[in-house]
Amino acid sequence: MTNSLSSQTTFIAIVTSPVLSLLTPLLERSLSSPQTSQDVLRQTVVVVENLTKLVHDPVEAREFLPRLQPGVKKIEDTAALPVVRSLARDANATMVKAMGVGTRTNVPERISVSEVEKELIARVAVGADKKKLWEQDGVRRYIADMGRECIVAREFKRIPGCTTVYLEHFISQNDARRVAAEIEQWARDETLNRFGSGIGEVDDEHKHEVEIVNADFSLAYGGMMLLTHTNLKLYQGHRYGLCGRNGAGKSTLMRSISLGKLEGFPSKDELRTCFVEHKERDERDMSIVEYIRLALKENGDKSISEEEIVETLKSVGFEGERAEMNIGQLSGGWKMKLGLAEAMLKRAQVLLLDEPTNHLDVNNVRWLQNYLKSHTEITSLIVSHDSKFLDEVCTDIIHYEDKKLVYYKGNLSEYVSL
Repeated sequence: MTNSLSSQTTFIAIVTSPVLSLLTPLLERSLSSPQTSQDVLRQTVVVVENLTKLVHDPVEAREFLPRLQPGVKKIEDTAALPVVRSLARDANATMVKAMGVGTRTNVPERISVSEVEKELIARVAVGADKKKLWEQDGVRRYIADMGRECIVAREFKRIPGCTTVYLEHFISQNDARRVAAEIEQWARDETLNRFGSGIGEVDDEHKHEVEIVNADFSLAYGGMMLLTHTNLKLYQGHRYGLCGRNGAGKSTLMRSISLGKLEGFPSKDELRTCFVEHKERDERDMSIVEYIRLALKENGDKSISEEEIVETLKSVGFEGERAEMNIGQLSGGWKMKLGLAEAMLKRAQVLLLDEPTNHLDVNNVRWLQNYLKSHTEITSLIVSHDSKFLDEVCTDIIHYEDKKLVYYKGNLSEYVSL
């Protein structure tokens, strides 16, 4: 039952220890049981390979995958059907790669909680009145665990924010900041020593680009935590596809940005941001030009002339009889174009697009694709269920994983193929 369901599931999230600890015994039993049919063996090795591709940490891979290797190797050598032997051979090669075997000798272990705790002990001088609490089981380890989470994610600059608030209970604010900064630098140096520059700072590829957003934040909706201690980093001209399961909070994130409520995101005075979404407008009897004029006035853009408004509307197709229509007469596709015209007149630097291709016909989807790709000075953050559209326009994918934002270079197909 497990194999049948799993082999038909498209895995789209990074697989970590909790998932591996649950699935490894089930897969191991399927691989080793003499009652397992050839068809189930085929499904099992497919699941093993697909699962392994999403284990990004070689340390976790080396902890669990060796339990599956003997069974996969046995199938590779003895399975009755050539296709099953071939699948097992591919699965075994994928596991070897995931564990780092053969790619380098003495693959280093990642920094442990104990190592971070040791660095804290060496740097924190606690007064006699708080020494007993500082040495209590779990206190230092909790702070070390917070720091290590940042280290494993290669988010070194988050270490002070995650540790200082706790250290201030034991030492002065200035000393807490100093210790956190020292731990951050130690973590950078130690990671570089163990893994080399190839797994050090992940921002080297962007060193010649313009960073327009670098926000550390958490996001909740009602009583549900959607994102916790994560980072949103955007570069000028990139088009980011925002992906995750339904209900993960993609639209909530964009709405928080548009309302100026996302911690660390630049204000609209610093970064002109427009949220373009499908919505029912109250001004149904208002003309298109009147609507744009009102929107610009509310945004503080009073210097834009009537002629510029008309020309901008014309550039996206509002001319002739269509330019004379009221808002209530527009289809969903034309409302999207109106939203883009509004963003153009507001000189938007960042476009937030929520399901932009809904209600658009083929020609208008093509027009939107060309518009986004030709305006290379604009950064876009896009939520869409249209995979072809994301493949056509996206330069990067941002994926929700374990309440974090994780970044991948390329379009949706390139992300899925990882």
